[in-house]
Amino acid sequence: MRVRWMPHASRDLKRLDQREADRIVDAVDRFAATGQGSVKHLAGGADLLRLRVGDYRIIYTLTATPDTMTVLAVRRRDQAYR
Repeated sequence: MRVRWMPHASRDLKRLDQREADRIVDAVDRFAATGQGSVKHLAGGADLLRLRVGDYRIIYTLTATPDTMTVLAVRRRDQAYR
């Protein structure tokens, strides 16, 4: 699966500590390659899902054709669902 980072998600990632950012990128890559991770569908969002990485939530969508994961946002748990 291909991973596409939206500009806003990239900015969110750049604002984080380098160690946290590396951990999040590794988790997203691992999920894209193997499908492993804590994933749930979000209520109220059409096709929104979240991947949990410690205190952070990666909000994303999946497209069937061409099998792409589009990362929309990277937020702390207390800010992710507002």
